Amino acid sequence: MATKLEKETKAEAKTQWTPAQEIIWAKNDQAITSDYWPYPNGVVFVPADVPWVGEALVRDFLEKKTVALVYPDGAELLLEPREPGLPRRRRVPRLVGRLLGRA
Repeated sequence: MATKLEKETKAEAKTQWTPAQEIIWAKNDQAITSDYWPYPNGVVFVPADVPWVGEALVRDFLEKKTVALVYPDGAELLLEPREPGLPRRRRVPRLVGRLLGRA
């Protein structure tokens, strides 16, 4: 059972979550309570409505991780690493730049 401090800390943190982060947490809660998980093992969820989305996408791409980019409206984009990585590596920073409004 959660203590009063744990409840208050979670409630305080939750008020700072973006809509996409709320969706990600709901997916995690749903996965805990059911056996259904439609994502590949090791998937990393990245909210599309946070300031650090570009950095997270580049980091996860370079580490060859599968990413589920979650938008505030609930839409998702599953990004899976492919071989050979070099040509794709050049495209991702442009995509990230567009997401951040830099392109």
